[in-house]
Amino acid sequence: MAERILEVNVAELMSGDILAADVCSSSGKTLAKKNNVISESTILGLKKNYIDSVYVFRDSGYSDSSDLLNIKEILVKEAIEIIDTQVMKFIKKEKNIYEMKDIITDLLKNDKIINLMTPLRVIGENTFRHSISVAFYSIAVGKEMYFPINRLFILGTAALLHDVGMTEIPGNIVNKKGALTESEKLIIQRHPRYGFEIVQNTGGFSAEIYNIILEHHERFDGTGYPNGLVNDKIHTMAKIIAVCDVYDALISDRPYRTKHSRSDSVEYLLGSGNFYFNHEIVKALINTIVIYRHGQWVELSTKDMGVVIDDEVQGFNIKPKVMVCFNQEGEQLKEPKLVDLSLRENINISILRNI
Repeated sequence: MAERILEVNVAELMSGDILAADVCSSSGKTLAKKNNVISESTILGLKKNYIDSVYVFRDSGYSDSSDLLNIKEILVKEAIEIIDTQVMKFIKKEKNIYEMKDIITDLLKNDKIINLMTPLRVIGENTFRHSISVAFYSIAVGKEMYFPINRLFILGTAALLHDVGMTEIPGNIVNKKGALTESEKLIIQRHPRYGFEIVQNTGGFSAEIYNIILEHHERFDGTGYPNGLVNDKIHTMAKIIAVCDVYDALISDRPYRTKHSRSDSVEYLLGSGNFYFNHEIVKALINTIVIYRHGQWVELSTKDMGVVIDDEVQGFNIKPKVMVCFNQEGEQLKEPKLVDLSLRENINISILRNI
C-alpha cells in the first residue's frame, strides 16, 4: 500500500513505526532522525523531552482516509491564516491581493504540492510560514512584472516548494539557535539540490519548476550555490524567489537573531542590487509591498517623533513623508512640521524604530 505521512500523538506510537521527519527538542537537539524505526526506548525518550506528537509513515490502509484529509485541511487553513494575518496587510491594496491569495489557495488544492509541504510543517512552523510568505511575495512581484496567469501559477508552485530540500537537512542544523559552523553551512547549501531531486522524483511537475527550485540560491554575480550561475544564466523566476526569500528571512525572527525592520531589509536588498540580486526585481518588490504604514508613529535619528502621512514609495525611493509632532526633548510642537525623508538624506534622517 502507498505510504502517507501522518501526525501521531506520542502516546499512540507503536514499535515499528517509521519517522517521516527528524524530531528535535525545544533547544534544537535532534532526538530521533527521519527514517528511524520507533522502539519502546525511542517513545520513552520522546516523552522525557515533552514531545507531544511526531510525523510517521503509514500506509493508506492503516488509517482512515478522513485523517489524511484532515491533515491537509489543517495545513491549508493554516496557510490561509498566514496570508490573512501576516502577509496581506503588507501588500499594497491596489495590487489585487485577493487574486494572489486565490492563486495560492488553488495551488494548495493540489495533492502533490500539499504532500510535499507537509514535512516542511514538521520541521517547524517558521519553515512552513516562510514558504507561504515567499510564494505570496513572489506572485506579487510576478504580477508587477506583468506575468500572465499561467506563469504566475508556475512561479507560485516553485515558490511554495523552494525549500522542500530542507526536509533532508538534520533538524539540529535547521533549528540551531547559534551561528552555523562552516561545515554546517555547507550542509545547508545542499538543500536546493535536494529540493530539485525530491520534486523531480515526485513526478507531475515540469522540468522548469524543479530547475527554478535548484537555482533559487544562485546570485547575480555568480557567488551563489549550488552551481555559481551568473545573472543571465539564472531563471527569472529563480531570481524573483531569491529576492523574496531573503526579504522574508530578514523581516522574520530566526533562532539565532531577532527580525530586521522592513525598511532596513529593503535597504539591504537595494544595496545588493546587481551584485547579489537583479535590481529590477528588487524595484518590483518595493513597488508591491508596504514598508511604512500610513498613520504609523515613528522616531527619527534626530530623536524627533512623528507620524507617517504619505507611505507611497516607488522604485528606489523608499522613505516616506513624516509629520513631526514632538521634538528631541519629547515636547509637543505648537506647529507640526512636515519632513520629506527622501529629500533629507544629507542630514542623515531615517526611521529608526516604530513607536
